[in-house]
Amino acid sequence: MIFSKHRRKLEPRRRFGSPTFRSRLRQAAAYKRTFNMPKYRFRVPLLPPFSRRRIKFISAAAFILVFYYSVVSGKLLITEVAVKGGGQVSYEQVKEVLDAASNSRLFLIPRNHFFLMTRGRLNRLMTKTVPEVREVTKVNRSWPNKIEIEISERNPGFVLSMKERKFLVDEEGLVLKEVTDEKGLPLVVNENQDQDVVLGEILSNPKLVAFIQSMHRAWPSKIDSRISSIKITSKNSFESQFTSEAGWSVFFDVSRPVAVQLAGLSLMINKHIPAKDKSNLAYIDMRSEKWVYWRTKMKRYIISLGGSIIVPDKIDIKFLKNFRKVVRDQAKTGKKFLILPGGGATARNYQSAARKAANVSDAGLDWIGIETNWFHAQFVRWILGAKKHEPVMTYKNFAWHKEPLMVALGGIKPGGSSDSSSINYARKLNIKTVINLTNVDGVFDRDPRKFKNAKLIPFMTWRQFRAQFGASRKPGQHKPFDPSIAKLAEKSGIEVVIINGRNLKNLKDYLSGKKFKGTVIVAR
Repeated sequence: MIFSKHRRKLEPRRRFGSPTFRSRLRQAAAYKRTFNMPKYRFRVPLLPPFSRRRIKFISAAAFILVFYYSVVSGKLLITEVAVKGGGQVSYEQVKEVLDAASNSRLFLIPRNHFFLMTRGRLNRLMTKTVPEVREVTKVNRSWPNKIEIEISERNPGFVLSMKERKFLVDEEGLVLKEVTDEKGLPLVVNENQDQDVVLGEILSNPKLVAFIQSMHRAWPSKIDSRISSIKITSKNSFESQFTSEAGWSVFFDVSRPVAVQLAGLSLMINKHIPAKDKSNLAYIDMRSEKWVYWRTKMKRYIISLGGSIIVPDKIDIKFLKNFRKVVRDQAKTGKKFLILPGGGATARNYQSAARKAANVSDAGLDWIGIETNWFHAQFVRWILGAKKHEPVMTYKNFAWHKEPLMVALGGIKPGGSSDSSSINYARKLNIKTVINLTNVDGVFDRDPRKFKNAKLIPFMTWRQFRAQFGASRKPGQHKPFDPSIAKLAEKSGIEVVIINGRNLKNLKDYLSGKKFKGTVIVAR
């Protein structure tokens, strides 16, 4: 429906029949649209807009690079070097590092370029390549190719010898490099041939290097005989062995002050060790805070061989072979051995059975032990190379023969033991040290079979031994040494060395004057 402005309905004839409408309708019917085809230029845009400016820029950059590399580049490479603070590090070493840096590049620029030689970069380069350099502290560059370097060096500690190789170790325990000579530094020999050394590793005991350095410097002021060698048991050892040119050695604890131990050593040599023993001195042990132990080089030894070592559960053939070899090898060096085998577990088993079966008296149990000792003595005698059958010598008829290896019977009457027999033999033959080979590592502060944290006591007096184990014995008892003989041993000035017989290397080390694991019961 068609409406006017006043919403009145208009007729179609009146709406579309007006002259104005029809005039417009005719014009529209006669209109012709013309279409003009545009002329396009088809082209591929090889360069983006503003390409001319880019081309100029690239050309200029290329020209600058060519000019730089052909004319300027070589003149900005460091060729003149001055080094300050270098006692160990030479000019040639620094020059060699910078020359090697020219072979590597950073974005086509050699690393020895004037602008790249900052203190940080040069510090990383020097500390990585030259181990003696601790830090590059200062760098001064002078245009266009000069540089002045100030370095802080690592202080050398000693030369560590391992497996026929030598390594320089600094005062902080850092293994710097492999060397061929000591150059005046202490030479320290590591006796543990199972260990390896890695360049750049740090020894885990920081006190080791400082102690060896300090002792090496202070030694001449207190001791007349100069140092001939220094040994450690491992590269992380807490103990060290200094050997003098006179032939005797000293064991030190590296965790204790140098001045205290060296003063004690001087006091021992000058006042406490008799003059007659100095020429035959083997070693002095300064590791204990309470005791100082020293030993002379002996030619005759008494070995109390525990029966439990010979027969732990069954006869230990491997031990017997090794024991035979050790004492025979030591005998070739001029030493003589009197070996007193004990009854051990074999005797105790017989004694226990006799006690349970018939309540045998203590005297009877002792006779059972004596007969067991007698059999073991004859058995060991043949193992060590006896040529013919002979009765085993006893305390009453014993005499040293030409043979370096001799076996004798310990107890010959009730009331004694193999341990007491060894002390009586030592008194008779004027021998001041008895080696007791048993099945434990020594004397502990508590029973190691019951307490895993039991601590080995390296040194003790006979009085301390009696306080721990008493002063009496019973047949079949199992103690590190017979306490009933302790007072006589102390009075006679005899010391006993208790060593685990299963570790025959330990026995060999003791006989050779080296560090060993065990307990020394000192006479004083």
